[in-house]
Order: sequence, then C-alpha cells, then structure tokens
Amino acid sequence: ARTRLAAWLRAERVEVILAEFGTQALVVAKLAQELGIPCFTYFRGTDASFALRSRQIVRAYRRMMPRLAGVFSVSRFLLDNLARHGVTHPNAHVVPSGVDIRRFTPGEKSPGSFLAVGRMVEKKAPQVTLRAFAAAARDRDAHLTMIGDGPLLETCRSLAKDLGIAPQVTFTGALPHDAVRDHLARTEVFLQHSVTAKNGNTEGLPTAIQEALACGCITLSTLHAGIPEAVEDSVNGLLVPEWDESAFADRIGQLLDMADRSAMTRAARDTAVARFDNARLLAKVETTIRDTLAARA
Repeated sequence: ARTRLAAWLRAERVEVILAEFGTQALVVAKLAQELGIPCFTYFRGTDASFALRSRQIVRAYRRMMPRLAGVFSVSRFLLDNLARHGVTHPNAHVVPSGVDIRRFTPGEKSPGSFLAVGRMVEKKAPQVTLRAFAAAARDRDAHLTMIGDGPLLETCRSLAKDLGIAPQVTFTGALPHDAVRDHLARTEVFLQHSVTAKNGNTEGLPTAIQEALACGCITLSTLHAGIPEAVEDSVNGLLVPEWDESAFADRIGQLLDMADRSAMTRAARDTAVARFDNARLLAKVETTIRDTLAARA
C-alpha cells in the first residue's frame, strides 16, 4: 500500500499534502518527508482529545511534528491540549472550519423557538438539554426542536413524555443539511450542552455553533473546548459550566424573560461574519501554506 501511494503521489505530481486530521497525518507524514513533499495537518477534535489517551499516539505525534511543514487547528483549545502532551509545532495556526455566511443567514425568527442539533450521544448530553428546557419552559410559550439520530434518541423521546413536555418538543431524527439550515434561520435560541465524554473525547469548535451564529441564533452552550472562543457570554449568547443543568435551565428562563433579544441576535450574526466566514478562512489556510512553501524554497 505504501509503495502504491508513493507511486500515485509521484504520478499525480502532488506538491503539498494537507491531512484533514492529525491521525491521518500519522499515515502519510513520514512518506511525504521521504518524497520531499511538504505535509500539513488539521486538528479538529477527537484527534487532539480522545486520541491523546493513547501513549502510543502521543509518541507518534511527537515523532511526526518535525516531519510536518505546519499545523492547523480549529481552536486554540486543541493546540493547548496537544502542547500539554508535549506535541507542538513552530508553524501552528488556529483556523476554525467556518461556515458559508452567504448561505447561512438569519430569517424570520419564531418567538420562543429553541433548537438543538447533533448526534444523540453522550458528548452532546441531550438529556441535560431536555431536563433544563422542561424546568425553565414548561407551560410557557416555548418550543424545542431536536434534530439528530443516535443511541439516545428513544431515551430522549421517553424522557420528554416523563417530564410532561412532549407537546413542546419535536424530534425530527436526522435531517439533510439544507433542512437544518432552514430550522436555524427561523430559530431564536440554539442549545448545545457539550460535555467531555467519559473517554476524554471533546469538541474542537463545533461547526453547528458557527452555523447557528451565522443564522443569528443566540447560542446557549457550555464552557467546553473551543466554544468560548466563539460564544461570548451575554454578548452573542450565554455559557454555563459542563453538566450544570440548573444553570442551563436558569439561562433558558433568562432568555424567555428577555423583552428584546434582537441585540444578541445581531451580535451572533456579526460574530460569524467577522470571524467564521469560511471563504476567508480557506484563503487563510491557502496563504499560510503558500507562505510556508515560499519560505522553505
């Protein structure tokens, strides 16, 4: 396989490699160095959190770093996480994955609308979101839509019934990206109670939050991974500690009690335009690669 890959890289006259995850770079970095092809990688979440529980991967990352021409990460949090394990690179850059701000735009907002998007898995803590919503919004003019499939979906359906909020919650299952975008455009408040999973897995900087900000959704989330790098408490959203269900419920109530939420909606959109325009971020990655290659030449 290695010989075939080397032959393919030569035949295609590949000038530079960007491995989309740190764990992918482990496969190609040494070969790229042998072939004289500059190699970069992009840390996105699991590869700089859960993967670091393996001493073998940490050692491999440390050996890999001198072979790389540069490193990108979707958040400062992930670079700091790698550094704590002795994995650093002098040419490292924080570049969020970003969002198409021309496609993800605010629409007519439905008052009292809440939305959660993501796999129904431990890292997203959907039961915490449901219980907090029930505590704050039961018998109030509020509705929560939960988009996503996964092992906790049926658990959450049953929980909504047990909490007496089944009429106020819609479970859509998995939806196409365009349908998610339509929901975001109409939604006032985006909920994402991200937590560190038992196996150490974390987010990087969730794309869903960047999309929500672009659509002018006030984001209520947690002090987790790179999220505070996007959500500024009381400016474009609200943040609570991981697993703090009562604080999450309090913030939902705070938003429902707010007479005018338009300033936070505008701040959310402004954040996305200024910092998460993927056209500008992709250009930054390309410029960084070109500048690095020029300096090496």
